[in-house]
Amino acid sequence: MVYGYISPDMKQRALKLLREGWDVKEVVEALNVSMKSMARWSGNYGHVVKQSSLRGRRYALNAAALADVTDLICDSPC
Repeated sequence: MVYGYISPDMKQRALKLLREGWDVKEVVEALNVSMKSMARWSGNYGHVVKQSSLRGRRYALNAAALADVTDLICDSPC
């Protein structure tokens, strides 16, 4: 399946099959997905994987400023 949308529940099902003892190749063939997708899902859903700091845009706010803004929104949502 090239560039096709795969729902999060299907990804969770694939990882569940792996936890139940299925071989990765069996899951890939059964669900018609790529090995690269399986590896990515394992990183996203299976456990926390540290992302490279060189990917994506920089945040406009640092963590402390973001926490302050979140607190302000929670205190006064209007």
